[in-house]
Amino acid sequence: MQKPLFETVGITKAFPGVIALNNVNFNLFSGEIHALVGENGAGKSTLVNIMAGVFMPESGSIFINGEKVLFKNEKDSLDYGIATVYQEGSLSHNLTVADNIFPNRQPVNKLGFIKDNELTKKAGEVLNLIKLNINPKTLVKNLSAAQQQLVEIAKAISLNAKILILDEPTVTITENESEILFNLLREMRAKNIGIIYISHRLEEIFEIADRVTVLKDGKYIDTISITKTNIHQLIKMMTGREMGFEIAQAKDKRIGKSAALRIVNFSKEGVFRNVSLEAKEGEILGIAGLTGSGKNELVRALFGIEKKNSGEVYIFGEKVRINSPFDALKFRMGYLPAERKEEGLFMNMDVEQNIISGNLKFFSKFGFLNERKVTEEVKKAIKSLNIITTSQTQKLINLSGGNQQKIVIARLLSQYLKIMVINEPTKGIDVGAKEEIYSILKDLVNSGTTIIVISSEFKELISFCDRLIVLWEGNVSGELSKTTANEEKILHLASGIYEKDLDKE
Repeated sequence: MQKPLFETVGITKAFPGVIALNNVNFNLFSGEIHALVGENGAGKSTLVNIMAGVFMPESGSIFINGEKVLFKNEKDSLDYGIATVYQEGSLSHNLTVADNIFPNRQPVNKLGFIKDNELTKKAGEVLNLIKLNINPKTLVKNLSAAQQQLVEIAKAISLNAKILILDEPTVTITENESEILFNLLREMRAKNIGIIYISHRLEEIFEIADRVTVLKDGKYIDTISITKTNIHQLIKMMTGREMGFEIAQAKDKRIGKSAALRIVNFSKEGVFRNVSLEAKEGEILGIAGLTGSGKNELVRALFGIEKKNSGEVYIFGEKVRINSPFDALKFRMGYLPAERKEEGLFMNMDVEQNIISGNLKFFSKFGFLNERKVTEEVKKAIKSLNIITTSQTQKLINLSGGNQQKIVIARLLSQYLKIMVINEPTKGIDVGAKEEIYSILKDLVNSGTTIIVISSEFKELISFCDRLIVLWEGNVSGELSKTTANEEKILHLASGIYEKDLDKE
């Protein structure tokens, strides 16, 4: 019988107030892609961090080719041929692509100076492997999020690892880029490299994986061949319940006739041009587009986070000036950013501090926090949004991605907004948490709030939104109603392919 390339036995890891992993087993064979799935908080990230040498377990063992090993730090894991690509990223944005691919491993001459030409050549060879056509001398900060993710993968490949761990590798990349990645992983599998693949996008698991292991609440549930299961069975193992993929609909006739938000001729040189759109009271308006479409920059310009060259904003018919998110709040309009950890949360602060930070005036009296009001409102938010936390003082860094996303929403709710612009509402979270967030947002529009959703998941937009605006290269390429929208039509418009009767049955 074939011996596992990599194996964990009885891994247990605890953090203050929570057991993250409880007696977890996992194994990986050479030439295999083994998926690791589970809801947010299931323990996947903790297990990955133990495999990568970031954390040491309280108990349990790790074996490589049958030999028991001990990882005291990340270098130990690397020395045993394990390369990890994290969801959060590990690139230095002020360094070049080449320097990031070979950090502390650049070729040097006898005097210790880096051989720039040789470094550029070596980096170019790795980039060619993943078909990423960028200059190795480009600074990482000038790359798109998708390009940065692919550079992360190039960095891991450059290590000539025998084991590759990928944590949500397709969150920030397009379908075409995902297919390039999948082909690359298949080539690596053919070279007997073992790959551990973590993703919330279950359809990817069935496209790329050989086996799948399910974790739930820090415990091992099962390992099964991908040919012997299906998405519904996986979801049941992950959540303990059956779950449909259709999102519950909001109440009929909730959409008003007048526009809550209207933008006219928004332009930013080289990014988007003459974009006009409106969202009616109580409507869920979706904005779709591929990487480079300008959709993210558009909403950031709306809130004054990025500068625009021209354009007008009308809120409930009144022309307003918005130069910063603080200006937007004056008109009861709020923004949930796509990168919640970098822009939406204070990761080293606790649950309570994050929730109240958006509206300190509401929680204060005579310049002092009203502790009673804070406690009551935060408890209410935790209960109504089903936020899983040990206490109001638990640090956000110890919460799952789904619960972190709920914290951002709780902060927005504390501001009593009339318009909410939400960028990637379910990015990197599991199916159970997605359903809960959809339900929360539906309740909001039922109460009259207007919601604008930007998402890279077309299925999400089709199921969730009343109407869709599609961008292509900074222009509005089309509009689709809920009854006629499908993935093919969105992709046509997002690719700049215009069809006269696209929005007709």
